[in-house]
Amino acid sequence: MNARTPLACLAVAIACASIAAQEVCIALPSPLADSLAAAIKDAAQIKDGAAVTFRVVEERELAAGDAQRATLLIANGPTLLAAQRRTLCADLGAVSDIAPTLRMSRDGRAALPWSMSYEACGAIDAIAPSGSSVSSWESLALAYALGDRMCIVDPVADRGPWLLAMHETMRKGGGESSVFGVWTAMDARIGTYAADYESMLRRLVAEPSMLAVLPTSVAAVDPRSAPMQKRPLSFALPIGLAVRDGEGREAAIALLVKILEPRAEASIRERMAFLSASAGDVDVPADAVQPAFTHFAQRIQGQGRRVERIADWIDYVSFGLLGCALFAFWIRQRRGEPK
Repeated sequence: MNARTPLACLAVAIACASIAAQEVCIALPSPLADSLAAAIKDAAQIKDGAAVTFRVVEERELAAGDAQRATLLIANGPTLLAAQRRTLCADLGAVSDIAPTLRMSRDGRAALPWSMSYEACGAIDAIAPSGSSVSSWESLALAYALGDRMCIVDPVADRGPWLLAMHETMRKGGGESSVFGVWTAMDARIGTYAADYESMLRRLVAEPSMLAVLPTSVAAVDPRSAPMQKRPLSFALPIGLAVRDGEGREAAIALLVKILEPRAEASIRERMAFLSASAGDVDVPADAVQPAFTHFAQRIQGQGRRVERIADWIDYVSFGLLGCALFAFWIRQRRGEPK
């Protein structure tokens, strides 16, 4: 018998017996957060009336450290790392011992069992050549045919697409200005930002020529009578779980062990269309996220299309002046011709 097996069995037994009153705080976009709460309840066998409550919060609320009541925090990796800067989280070394293959954060204070991918849905042919299996975020940003026809959820509800675009740009060696350039180009393609994914799905029904960026699990809920065209976008966001240190810590770790028990974890991953976490997932420095999104809100959101229109007018004026110059040259040449 594997030496770790008794330890794992003991941990699961403790988890089954010692779930004390606690709050699980989930900072994922709706309806993903509600679906994940339901999946956790079923997989971890948390009965109605148990002393475990789930609360859905915005990413910025968690990152600002406003989840002090929660004992278990769930969010994408960059948001969770930002939250840890303001919320003291417990060392999860014991959980790592129980599940040695589980991916952990560098400081060992967050488990990263899953990752969430995104898809472009709808007017696919406008973003990449036919037959292309994966589109980059840069190609999405530079798809001029999508002007005013692309829909991305407001970053207040989900920063995911923008974090993925940031990660891709940084992986290519781009710095802060390159990231802002890609973000501005993406903003230029957007007609309006959707308040949430439910309203975005309704728009996909009403506007067949639109292209939407959706988490894969949301895209699986196809609202249209004719199946949507879909294309996966590069990279994925890790989904992490951390335990707030202090009162309720032991019970929260016990619940975490139940969630990460192989059968329960696999059930949650399949139900949510999550991927297994990998080394290729987004790894953005926590201290770079909030300043970048502050700049985005103040200088980029809603401005990209305006900047592009100004650029278009500059092009029109330039072509007009060039045309006038050519016409004047032609007139001059005609006048100089011998009669």
